[in-house]
Amino acid sequence: LRALLDFLHENADLTYGWSIVVLTVIVRLCLLPLVIKQYSSMRSMQMVAPQLKELQAKYKGNRQKLNEEMMKLYREQKVNPLGGCLPMVVQIPVFISLYQVLYASIELRHAGFFWWIKDLSAPDYPMALLMGASMVVQQWMTPTTGDPRQAKMMLFMPIIFTFMFLNFPVGLVIYWLVNNLLTIAQ
Repeated sequence: LRALLDFLHENADLTYGWSIVVLTVIVRLCLLPLVIKQYSSMRSMQMVAPQLKELQAKYKGNRQKLNEEMMKLYREQKVNPLGGCLPMVVQIPVFISLYQVLYASIELRHAGFFWWIKDLSAPDYPMALLMGASMVVQQWMTPTTGDPRQAKMMLFMPIIFTFMFLNFPVGLVIYWLVNNLLTIAQ
């Protein structure tokens, strides 16, 4: 990632902040087939949600039988409950790599982006809050699952991520924010 950031900065005559934005778009385009598969999986899960609720009501006291019937339903309907997580898992190495680049790179220290952002390697609270707000919008647009416990857990994700990102370099927050905005646009 460092080589790509340097290439964009030097050859495309972009600031490092805009290089991060372009890098985000490139990563997003590379992951587009997985993202399409994710949306397909989410749609399939949404379609089997009523049947899952029926199974949960029917086997309320028998957890083992409930799990067996759920797996049977998933196989019959050709639904993968973990299919929506794959693009997120694939992005983790990119995220970690970008974090290391931003944290260790001398060139990115005091590299400005726009307005108030004067150092891409330092934390920035307003951008972290914008990123959290984009997660709320993204979550609002995403169809909910049939599991109420999972839905409640997902309500806390934007809050948890916002607090995590308060201490991350703003360049990383920009990457995540642009990624969220691309997801919302898609």
